[in-house]
Amino acid sequence: MALGRWLAAAAAVWALAGMVPAKAATFSYEDPQCSDFSVTGSGPAYTLTCTLISAPACQLSAFPAKPAVGEQVTLVASCTGAPFGWIFTKGSSLATQAPICGTTSSACVETNPPPSAGTTLIYTVLGGNASGRGPVAAVSVTWQ
Repeated sequence: MALGRWLAAAAAVWALAGMVPAKAATFSYEDPQCSDFSVTGSGPAYTLTCTLISAPACQLSAFPAKPAVGEQVTLVASCTGAPFGWIFTKGSSLATQAPICGTTSSACVETNPPPSAGTTLIYTVLGGNASGRGPVAAVSVTWQ
């Protein structure tokens, strides 16, 4: 939690220094790698637990699934892990991918569809967040 930042209320600081009797203290803690926090304990001893954000896992869909020649395709990534960025690529195989959209949106429009029927392209997406990037998700699209 090195990225965290502690902010202590003035009353809590004075109470710790013995200047004023402590009735209540508040604090806030921020860490972009935590999706949630829980506080456990009682009396003077409490534990703050960070639930770490996991890297995104995405599924990729293409609309329409069977486009006509020259028709644009919209790619939509459905992801867990709250990604804040996506990279979409396309190619004739997974080994020949080229970027088509780098975006803060989970959707990308293919604006340069192939000119002939029977052409199949493989589209991929990677989602990223504070924990890193997830595995590649792919979908194949064949123009009719």
